[in-house]
Amino acid sequence: MKKRPLPAAVNGGHLPRSKGQQRSAASASEQAVRHDDESPFAQMDLTPTQRRFLSTFSVVGRIDRATEISQVGKWSHQGWMKRPNYREAYQRARRMAGDAIESEAIRRAVEGVRRMRFYQRRPIMVPQLDEVGRPVRDEETDEVVMTPYFEFEYSDTLLITLLKGLFPRRYGARSEVKMSVRSGQRVAGKTPQQCIEETLERLQQLAGVGSTASVSSD
Repeated sequence: MKKRPLPAAVNGGHLPRSKGQQRSAASASEQAVRHDDESPFAQMDLTPTQRRFLSTFSVVGRIDRATEISQVGKWSHQGWMKRPNYREAYQRARRMAGDAIESEAIRRAVEGVRRMRFYQRRPIMVPQLDEVGRPVRDEETDEVVMTPYFEFEYSDTLLITLLKGLFPRRYGARSEVKMSVRSGQRVAGKTPQQCIEETLERLQQLAGVGSTASVSSD
């Protein structure tokens, strides 16, 4: 992972949310998914439970997590997969989940992930700067205000993988195909010696060379 420091003037951002805050935010988003009446599956021939499950799966991208959030039985999805209309809807949900994951991968590869840096398990603190790059001082104590230090991390491996998927001809792995022919085998009805002689004769005609060349086979 490549690391790039944030500009000093940006280091004064808010601290990352606590685990409790993250859980609350996740719960809120899950509730939004669970009760979303504008689901892309709303008009499909599905039961309300199936729509709720597929809407959740299209966001979280995991069967086990989707069953937990949507409060669906563990084996319900497997049973529903026997029905053609549900299989079609599930494939749509998979594509939606894949698009969401791809978007997140692009964001991580291009925009990077913002991470707080630590030293000996303590946040690294740096001076907070104003708009013109001067240290900000506390109005009461006149001390320089310190703020946690952040860096952006970028993944070259993830970026290369995305490029190979988007432009396989340009960035995909290239392979060479080699063929070995023994003197006793025939190519297009001719022995290798005959092919070589005809090729040399043709090259001499093109080059205007009158001399002859002899080639011996192995």
